[in-house]
Amino acid sequence: MTQDVLVRRAEPAHAAEVARLAHVAPSETASAAQRAAQLASAADRFLALAWIEGRSVGVVEAQFWGPSLRRDFGSARLHWIYVEPEWRRHGVASLLHQAVLGWCRSLPGCRYLEWQSSPGAVAFYEGMGLIPNAEADYDEFPFFEVLVGDGR
Repeated sequence: MTQDVLVRRAEPAHAAEVARLAHVAPSETASAAQRAAQLASAADRFLALAWIEGRSVGVVEAQFWGPSLRRDFGSARLHWIYVEPEWRRHGVASLLHQAVLGWCRSLPGCRYLEWQSSPGAVAFYEGMGLIPNAEADYDEFPFFEVLVGDGR
């Protein structure tokens, strides 16, 4: 890593930065920023930004689906990690992923973190020692799952 990276939870005031990193169409920027502000305040969501020298360069979003009628534990879903191209291979995505795992471990009842990987990110996850589920329903977007707690 060439720079110090600070990862911290997004706040509603960071909504424009989240929308910028989401690369939504210009006509959708305002509504994306509005959603980001709402999600930053939601108890079941984790939205964090990676900052280098005061500039946001990466973002992560995850959601916790709590226990259900049929099971007494829940899973979290990693929706996406994005790092600006010039900051890839600097450890930013790894720090964002670690932040999500830490959030999951802090949630009572969270047992797994799950996600479908984009094709371009598979090597990143495999580089962390994770193995995609070969039986997943989309070969191009393999399923990953990490045990994060015992669900208690």
